[in-house]
Amino acid sequence: QVDGIVHVHEADWGHVGLVVGDDGQVADRLLGEETLALCFGDGFHSSKTGSGSDTEPRGSDARFRTPWARTSSPAGWRVEAAWYPPPMDPVRRLSDPGLRRPVALMAFEGWNDASDAASGTISYLIGQFDAEPFLIIDPEEFMDFHETRPRIRVEAGVTEELVWPATRLYGVHLDDSERDLLLVLGDEPQLRWQTFGRLLAGELTTLGVDRIILLGAFLGQVPHTGPVPVIGTASTVAELAELGLTGANYQGPTGIVGFLSHLFRQEGLPTLSLWAATSHYLGTNPNPKAMLALLERSAAILNVSIDATELAEVAGEFESRVDAAMSESEEFTSYVRRLESLAGEAAPDFNASDAAELISEVEDFLKEN
Repeated sequence: QVDGIVHVHEADWGHVGLVVGDDGQVADRLLGEETLALCFGDGFHSSKTGSGSDTEPRGSDARFRTPWARTSSPAGWRVEAAWYPPPMDPVRRLSDPGLRRPVALMAFEGWNDASDAASGTISYLIGQFDAEPFLIIDPEEFMDFHETRPRIRVEAGVTEELVWPATRLYGVHLDDSERDLLLVLGDEPQLRWQTFGRLLAGELTTLGVDRIILLGAFLGQVPHTGPVPVIGTASTVAELAELGLTGANYQGPTGIVGFLSHLFRQEGLPTLSLWAATSHYLGTNPNPKAMLALLERSAAILNVSIDATELAEVAGEFESRVDAAMSESEEFTSYVRRLESLAGEAAPDFNASDAAELISEVEDFLKEN
């Protein structure tokens, strides 16, 4: 220490320095966050002894500046040297998947996942292949747990399971193909999208992924009786035309799927996004018909063989239940018929309050049946 400055020449990142009292005693613990006003670069500036004294940042290495420019030390104490511990590594690697030239299929629950169509597609594949995650991106840095809470399972008064809303990567070995499938399923992060995106892009690059499809779904004024419209975004209009996809037209707020599509392309990762339009009057009910549409279109683009028999059966049963609900309501039937007659044109006007009532009636019927 020279002239009140603690000069650190070689120090292990992550250690905490000393908090020293007037009597020379070293505190056995830090005295709260107010003691952590520090500065890196050419050293740490010690605070003066006494209540309300300030710590002035010194040094030019802004990478290690703390959030506080000034702070106070508790009365009778001074900070000799202290710094933040390193952030935890958000990536947990559970195993080596050993994937061969994988293609990636990704979805996130949340804003881009109307009727669970996108996440439901990935969940179906995870179950179909009995896949286990080989890598988990921990949610601590990226999720607001007030918005997306962990899920708990309690049986007979005993907590059996606690599941955090993390992003998980699954590897699927395809015996009848020269390449394997990478499945990514997670909850849309609320925080640090750019950090999250770069982290995920780095993992995809390391795994050798050379084709990515991001799945999304939105509520649209489309009838449940017809084929599910699937539109897309890509790097070029020519790519969409080659795949037989209608290009999306949209301007406004975006979710994690839109952001990652843009970021991955910037990182040189060939990326396509597929969006299913789900019938808005079905509300929040999971829509297996939309899941099937996304799965079949994705498999065709990636040139992989996937058994969708079970999902097709569930989709047929779902459509039958909606038809049954429609048969009990003349208003519902009339509205769907108008949507059918205007397929590809502007959707019919529909009073918002009437729409809310109709959605509620359909949801109640599906829950009861």
